[in-house]
Amino acid sequence: MKVRITSGARKHGLTRTRILTALENAELIDTVGDKQVFLGTDDQGVELHMILVPDDRDLDRMSCIHAIQYHYLIGGDR
Repeated sequence: MKVRITSGARKHGLTRTRILTALENAELIDTVGDKQVFLGTDDQGVELHMILVPDDRDLDRMSCIHAIQYHYLIGGDR
């Protein structure tokens, strides 16, 4: 799958490389409309929560619009 990483996905301090690495082993955990929610582990062993939507610039690509370390979402260490 081709993925564009948006600036919004990087706003929590995650690099493009970390997000792409996590997407390589990510599991789809939810779909809401056209949003797909994934959990994957980056190259530092940190689990990332990522949201992808169809890219508005290229129909054959997805855009990662959100990425954050999962433990921040659940309120603790994981």
